[in-house]
Amino acid sequence: MEQNRLHQSRIQRKWIAARIEGHAKREALFWMITFKGNDRAIGSICFWNFDPTFHSAEIGYELHHDFWSKGVMSEALSAVINYGFNEMDLHRIEGLPIAKNEPSKRLLLKLGFKLEGTFRERIFFRGKYEDQLILGLIRTEWKNRKVS
Repeated sequence: MEQNRLHQSRIQRKWIAARIEGHAKREALFWMITFKGNDRAIGSICFWNFDPTFHSAEIGYELHHDFWSKGVMSEALSAVINYGFNEMDLHRIEGLPIAKNEPSKRLLLKLGFKLEGTFRERIFFRGKYEDQLILGLIRTEWKNRKVS
């Protein structure tokens, strides 16, 4: 048990070091998702694949399955999108979920992203090629959205 805990701790430190290095190189910017008053990470969000002018970026995210369908990711993504448009001066944010990931697609559409197309068999995931969607959100669309 102790050996496994030490191994997990090493993996976590390596993961964190890689995120810090990516930030230093201006390759990615990561946030960890936690609940207020608790430092246990339950997920992460990042901006990465910046265009050369840093006016657009891809957003990526993951959440521990125990917290799916509870509004956690919607709230966290909204805050990060606001940061991207207001603090980083991004013009466009893209999301590229695997096509069969319907919950992710629904979430992005709920947040105002527009479905722009499908990349057929673009990525190799869990042993097979998968289609990938491209959804985009423009700053003016975000600022002019109807918030319910």
